[in-house]
Parts: sequence; C-alpha cells; structure tokens
Amino acid sequence: MATVDQLTAQREELSEQLTELRTRIDRIEERAIEEFNDHMDAVLDILGYDNLERIWIERVERTVREGRRKVDKRAFELHVVRSTASGSTYEDTVGHLSESEREVTGLVFALAGYLVHEAHETLPFVLLDSLEAIDADRLADLVEYVADYAPYLVVALLEEDAQALDDDYTRITEL
Repeated sequence: MATVDQLTAQREELSEQLTELRTRIDRIEERAIEEFNDHMDAVLDILGYDNLERIWIERVERTVREGRRKVDKRAFELHVVRSTASGSTYEDTVGHLSESEREVTGLVFALAGYLVHEAHETLPFVLLDSLEAIDADRLADLVEYVADYAPYLVVALLEEDAQALDDDYTRITEL
C-alpha cells in the first residue's frame, strides 16, 4: 500500500504533467505564429511584391456568446499591409490579395506548420504543385527558399516556369 509521502509525490508529478499539457498548446501556437511571421517577412522581402509591405498573424482574445454565456476565445487574425506609390501604408484585407499573393501566403503557412510540428523529422519530403499563379522568377526564388527547409523537395512546374530554376536541380521531364 502506498504511503502518504508516495501519494503526495505522485500527485505533485501528475499536477506538473497537467500544467505541462495545458501550456503545450500555447507554446505551439506561439511558435507557429513566430515561424509564420518570420518566414513571411523573409519571403516577401525575397519576392519583392511592389505594394505588399507585410503580412502577419496575431493571436487575439475575443469574447463570444456560447448559448447564454459569454466566453473568451482565442482567435487568429491575418493582417495585410500595403503601400501606395506615394509611400503611405494602409491595412488591407486578405480578400484583396492577388491569387499569387494568396498562394505564397498559403505556402508560408504550410511551411511554418511543417517546421513547428517537426514533420520534417518523420516526413522529410515536401511536394509543391499548382503554382501557376506565381510568376516564374518569384517561383524560382520561392523554391530556393523552401529547399533550405525541406530535405527532399519535389516541385511540379510548367515547362516555362521550370526554365527559371537553377540548372543544379534534378529534373524529370517524362514519366
């Protein structure tokens, strides 16, 4: 039979485990936001969209109704900042992103999740497809960026887009 000291120690250990599990989600969310924001800044800098200054995610708390109660819920807001020809900036909406800008944002979001959840450790493979909305030069820069984070990268490209890539990449032209 367990002694009071053993039970007290077990209770403390379980309490620590419970605290660890409760904070794990918060840490993952914080890392995911940080990864996305850092990679998005780097990619936008590399790709050089003319009037797209910044895209970032922010975690916010909102009070919402659940039945008759009001509860605080965590939400994520995607912010878009554009600039005008005169140099002034303004916040825009995701709905106004071009197809290319949406594609890039989605890829960066996927890359951040891939890294934060450490999927590269068990699945060292990334496949990029349906990238026609991104112009060839930006696509080549994006492939080079993602290649630094994925041990094995396969990209399905149209022939004219593939020509913009470095000749160092292995190419499969027929199956």
